[in-house]
Amino acid sequence: MILCALFMSLLAVPSLPAWGATATFSGTLKDTPISATVDVTKQKDIPYVSLRDLSRQLGAGFSVSDDRVQVDLGGNTAWLRYGETEVYGSLKQTTLLYPLVRDGSDTLLSEGDVIPLFNTCFRVSLTRKDHTAQTPGTKTTPSNAEDPFAPNVLEPVQIKKPKPGASQPTETDQAPSAPSTPSTDVVSSPAPLPSSGSTTTPAPTSSIHRIVVDPGHGGSETGAVGSDGLQEKALTLAVALQLKKDLEKTLGADVVLTRSDDRELTSTQRSNIGVREAPDLFISLHAGASTSTTAVGFEIFCPPPVVRGMGNPSLSNADKHLAAQIENHLRTTTQAASRGIRTAPIRVLREQEKLSLLIELGCITNPTEEALLASPDYQAKLAQGIADGIAAYAQSAQSGR
Repeated sequence: MILCALFMSLLAVPSLPAWGATATFSGTLKDTPISATVDVTKQKDIPYVSLRDLSRQLGAGFSVSDDRVQVDLGGNTAWLRYGETEVYGSLKQTTLLYPLVRDGSDTLLSEGDVIPLFNTCFRVSLTRKDHTAQTPGTKTTPSNAEDPFAPNVLEPVQIKKPKPGASQPTETDQAPSAPSTPSTDVVSSPAPLPSSGSTTTPAPTSSIHRIVVDPGHGGSETGAVGSDGLQEKALTLAVALQLKKDLEKTLGADVVLTRSDDRELTSTQRSNIGVREAPDLFISLHAGASTSTTAVGFEIFCPPPVVRGMGNPSLSNADKHLAAQIENHLRTTTQAASRGIRTAPIRVLREQEKLSLLIELGCITNPTEEALLASPDYQAKLAQGIADGIAAYAQSAQSGR
């Protein structure tokens, strides 16, 4: 099975032809000069460089585990996944212009993503010395220096309606099945959580009264965009607004949104809102993205205990119990596939002192799932599933189960 998966991955990404160009990047890291010169190759007219060679020349640690890549530089870490654009960093989360590519034993990053990735995730000031033309689509992140919480002057959020005839979820409809061909986009189910009676897995012991809901992206940070035009920032806001109503009705909870309109917030600003509001639960909403149009389903991330300020294993266990409840109820209300429950040291989660989760609501790059995610009815089901899972967890916590 492993050999088959490896063989298919090699077929899926042909070896990139030599292009004969090089790119030199230089800058500073904590006042120390750093530089790297790497070969540039092309895939479908998009320039790529070796992230492995680039990282090593810049003095960064580089490692690969299964379908994930880890880069360590200057005390900060970034985690990337082959075939996807989301980057989870200990300093800040960001989105690549083009997905990370596996080419044999090498890892390829688009040339246009080099400077945004390293400057955002590692606080370096890279520039390209022999730069002649910026890769189309390269974007910069504006700052809200005058008032970091003031909304940007942009058009109101509009959710793109699905095309006529697009399938809508029903009580008997099943979400598109995961591809049978081995793929790095198919995430296996997590190991079963220990029962609540286990000595190493105590049952939840606190109920939930105050909640911060964080709709990912916003403003010029659109996040991932589906083939039919649905933007991640619009999806997360729509679900967050409905989730706030559901939680207030179901739990009588005090719910705070990090944003209630189309504004841009940094990870630091989002984290600070969570710290300031001191909620019982911080929940961040995002959407998944992949180069494989067959990748499908939602995914839930919990912070590992080692990244928390308190380093509390019991709290990490409570995160997983909550995630399991939400997973079960999302399956019930949406009939969607689950890509599993995972742990990742995501900054907006690791700085929270109590429960915290990040939910990827579905793969926005799957055309069928995009049509569902664009539907207000399906968005309501997503919000309902999350709210029901939180309510079930709170009830079990109160009863001591």
